[in-house]
Amino acid sequence: MSNQIINANLAVVETALSFPEKARALTITDEATLRSVNEFLVADKQMQKLVHAAFDPTVDATKEAHNMALAQRARYLNPLIEAEKIAKPKIGAWLTEQARIRQEAIEKAKREADAKEEARLQKLQAAIDAENAGKSEEAEKHFEEAISIEPPKPVIPPAVKVQGTYLRKELKWRVVDLAAVPHDFLMVNHAEVNMVFRSLGKAMNIPGIEVYEETNVISRS
Repeated sequence: MSNQIINANLAVVETALSFPEKARALTITDEATLRSVNEFLVADKQMQKLVHAAFDPTVDATKEAHNMALAQRARYLNPLIEAEKIAKPKIGAWLTEQARIRQEAIEKAKREADAKEEARLQKLQAAIDAENAGKSEEAEKHFEEAISIEPPKPVIPPAVKVQGTYLRKELKWRVVDLAAVPHDFLMVNHAEVNMVFRSLGKAMNIPGIEVYEETNVISRS
């Protein structure tokens, strides 16, 4: 609908803003006032139709244009997202493997360094024990052996760095035993319940769920 048509109805539609205040002022004390309130409901429904007539075409046209824009964007964006999902795991697998290799090298270097240090301390203790026993030559030999033990020179691969890409660990959760989950964390599957309810109505019998009636006022213009 054109802006001219919307503007033509706008003066009438504008009165819709006053309806809540009018509704709050309504009281029913007898059949006459009941009919007055009912007439108000009829006027309200007619006003709703006017509002829909004034704005629905614009809303629908905007929605259609929005959907077309979404479709066009998806046509070009979805292949890029798919390619990203293909490439990222490849990078992640390679970076993870390189990190594993580097960590193993670090741990190996530490073990070798600890072993060398342990051997050096043993030789020094042997030198001290020999010196205390008056065995100077043996002490000297152990001491020379101790100082000849050099720290290892490990070859540790450098951490792999890629511009703008890196690994990040994220904490997540998943259910491993549904029966053990506390009741407060469980949620009713409303879609499934509604499907059964539409099919069985009053005959629906799901433990913990009851079917009840709710009285509503229906007003038709």
